[in-house]
Amino acid sequence: MAGEEELEVLSPPATAPPGPAAGSQEAQDSALLTYTALLRAASLGDEDREARDMALGTLQAMSSSKEHKRQMWEDETGARLIFISAAKLVAFEEDEQARLLGLGSLWNLAAEVTNRQEMWRDADGTRAAVVQAAKSQMPAVRELAMGVLWNLSPKAANAGPLWQDEAARSAVLEAAKTEDQEHRQAKSFALAALQNMAEEPTNRSAMWQDEYGAQVAIVEAAKLDDPLDKDMRGRAVGALMNLSVETGNKEPMWSDEYGARAALVAAASLGPGVDDKSWTCALTAMWCLAVEPDNRMPMWEDAEGVRAAVLQAAMLEQDASEANGRARERALGTLQYLATTKENQAAIWNDEATRHVLLKAASASDPSASKSRGYALAALWNLSSCAENKVSMWQDEQGARAAVIDAVQGQSSELEARERAVAVLWNLSTAVENKVAIWQDEHGARAALLMATRFDGPGNQQIRQYAFGALRNLADESENRNSMWSDVDACRAIVMQGCASSEDVIPRRSFKILVAWAYEPSNCAAMWADETARSIIVQGARYVEGGDLEYHLSALRALQALSVEPKNKESMWADVEGARAVLLESAMLCGDAEQKSRCSALMTLKNLTTEMINCEGIWNDASARELLVYAAAPSSDIENEDPSLTKARATAMGALRNIAGADGNKEAMWADERTQAAILGAAGLPDSPTLNADAREAREHGMAAIRHFAAPPALEDGMQREPLWKGSDVVQAAIAACAKLDGQEASDKKAREHAVAALRFTVL
Repeated sequence: MAGEEELEVLSPPATAPPGPAAGSQEAQDSALLTYTALLRAASLGDEDREARDMALGTLQAMSSSKEHKRQMWEDETGARLIFISAAKLVAFEEDEQARLLGLGSLWNLAAEVTNRQEMWRDADGTRAAVVQAAKSQMPAVRELAMGVLWNLSPKAANAGPLWQDEAARSAVLEAAKTEDQEHRQAKSFALAALQNMAEEPTNRSAMWQDEYGAQVAIVEAAKLDDPLDKDMRGRAVGALMNLSVETGNKEPMWSDEYGARAALVAAASLGPGVDDKSWTCALTAMWCLAVEPDNRMPMWEDAEGVRAAVLQAAMLEQDASEANGRARERALGTLQYLATTKENQAAIWNDEATRHVLLKAASASDPSASKSRGYALAALWNLSSCAENKVSMWQDEQGARAAVIDAVQGQSSELEARERAVAVLWNLSTAVENKVAIWQDEHGARAALLMATRFDGPGNQQIRQYAFGALRNLADESENRNSMWSDVDACRAIVMQGCASSEDVIPRRSFKILVAWAYEPSNCAAMWADETARSIIVQGARYVEGGDLEYHLSALRALQALSVEPKNKESMWADVEGARAVLLESAMLCGDAEQKSRCSALMTLKNLTTEMINCEGIWNDASARELLVYAAAPSSDIENEDPSLTKARATAMGALRNIAGADGNKEAMWADERTQAAILGAAGLPDSPTLNADAREAREHGMAAIRHFAAPPALEDGMQREPLWKGSDVVQAAIAACAKLDGQEASDKKAREHAVAALRFTVL
């Protein structure tokens, strides 16, 4: 935030005859002699005040020159000592002129940046003289002393130490609060010093908390409305602006309804050309106060105050004047913050005047309006996060939609504008109602998003991430998936490249898009046949200890979706080092956090068993057989076990049920004690109301397997053989129990059907 400096003060120089030609040795010698003579004269005592004062006047004039300021300060026993000594003269009224000249000279020296800290640290000299003078009741003396303190007070110099010095602080505050018209100029300079001190971050909290000192002085001055007081109001509002930067000040400043808030709202409402400094500083303060979340809703709801002032400024033309441009930027920046609060978002979008100024600014293409455009797009970004706004913002074809798409595609758009515009599209793409329409907007939103994924160079990574995020959302819509996959040279190519990217975030989002496409049945055959897509999914499904389980699960679920397609089943199982390996590996996982992955892998294996040509190969694969039998093993307490284990058992039992349908497997499966125990354990589950859906499904599959084992392969002569389980009391009991099931769940009905069918074989 800005401070303010007074550079120098001048007094009429003493009359002197013309000297030698400038630059000559004679001139240099003459200048040295003249300077020495002036110092000698300025050191005269009471016996020759006229000569002393004339010399001091000339030295003061010299101190206003840039080339002399540093030299004169460094002349410790010469000019510096003389100026300080003169500034301390208080004994006689006749010395007032000398004191004024001494203070004026110190003011000039304080205009030199390199002098300021040294002058303040000169505690017994400069500081003592100036602070003493600042407490004077003589208007001219106090004015000059305040001028020196003003110049010493910038943030880069002494803002912190000056505020912490009690004597200096009290002198400044006393001057800033005075109502004496003779001390108006000192008051104005004191307010300028306070503005500078408020620029120092370490001062801001203490200054605002100084309720009867700095706070009241600044607030009361900020309320001045006489045109003659414009400078004082500007400095006071500037101080409030600086104080509003401090996080801890934002809420209490806004809550100070009749003090700081009233002063700032009044100044922010001035409009252009009245008092541009107060106006723009007040708007900046509004912007700062809007950073505090607790202020945002009441600020927006202050329709006749804050909102009116902000909209007035936001409607201005950017190039009308420099002040107008600053005001517009600050107003739009304030709207950006107000739009971050959920309670405001629908109201802001639905407010026609606010919507108009935001869309106008967001559509600007003039480079001079780039900041305003950025703030407006940021506000739209915030508004687009509101569920209530998403559909109407997208449907605003000539407004929000056009502004955002143009910001992405425009050749002159700055990086920040593009980033915020793509973020808006990302937000809008989360609304179910928008997903199809956004993708179908081929030359608008779709083209903008695809373009954004290709932006390269420094600073564009975030844009690409947002664009891939939007495509990820669009891929969640089933109606888009085939079209997105079929867009071979654009969308598909971009996603495949994204999966191989070395950047953060993008590979993951690209992979998620690919996984979503796999959920579309019409894509499955083509995706498995596509070597690149297949490789990416299989690689993602490889288990890595300590790796990203969520990513691993996504890949397994993609394989699960692809395995539903009949054309894929045989080749997926035949992919020994690829799909088969990752499925068998994941189906054997036993950690608690890995059970979802395990279940997905088992589900895919189950899907592959629906292809009869796979069944004998799966049973004869020792690893596959072992993991399916292990997963299907009976539970000691099925009603209280971890649901993931029950789910895995039902899935594995479903696979074994399918495998048992292959004639070549039946005898070996029934002869395998563990397999037989698993099937009988599932088929024999009791008809309990507490049995969950997965347990009931396992019972269904167990009974279906028993039905398969009832019809082993016929003999060579065509004679039908007896059931493999003939004579088993356990099987007979399970069949009888399932035949009596009266539940209405689908699994219970199917288990009953299989049991009734198996009963035929018990009576043959």
